[in-house]
Amino acid sequence: MKTVGLIDHHDSFCDNLARYFKLLGVTIDFRQSDDLNSLLEIPSTWTHRCVGPGPGSPTSVPHSIRMIELAYARLPILGVCLGHQCLAHVFGGTIISSPKIHHGKTSMVTTVPDPLFQGLPGSFRVGRYHSLTVDPHVFPTDLKIIATAQDSGEIMALRHRNYPSVGIQFHPESILTEHGSALLENFIKSENP
Repeated sequence: MKTVGLIDHHDSFCDNLARYFKLLGVTIDFRQSDDLNSLLEIPSTWTHRCVGPGPGSPTSVPHSIRMIELAYARLPILGVCLGHQCLAHVFGGTIISSPKIHHGKTSMVTTVPDPLFQGLPGSFRVGRYHSLTVDPHVFPTDLKIIATAQDSGEIMALRHRNYPSVGIQFHPESILTEHGSALLENFIKSENP
């Protein structure tokens, strides 16, 4: 049985993420982003960790940043929206204002071959809810870009080159996103380092 430690940044989208994971037969263990002791605990039953969406920027969630720094080599991590930005921040990325605010907007993304997108088309529609983005001009060498928005060129997904840590700027749990459940299932298939 797979168990995901889901980091909740006090955002209702985390409940939707949990529902999607549960439909895949995954057990969810919620942790609040402002409880450092809870975030740093990694029970032996956990197989994966998801850093969920929320308001603010990576600098406003220092406990989540600390957790990623300590856990990325131990468990596969999926960062969603704010969680995606946190992963980029931990590995040296810069977070900037998005050229256009995307709240409840859709975009087509183009992907590169990657286990996260296995079995999915090379281009599909995603739901976006963000005003910040990872700067493509100051991009860490430890990471690689695995999806971009067709309309703006913004980074929509990234992966660590050596560890099973992936981030997606869009929301797989949104009704606006095609193939969201399949994407989460692909993440669950990722193995521990």
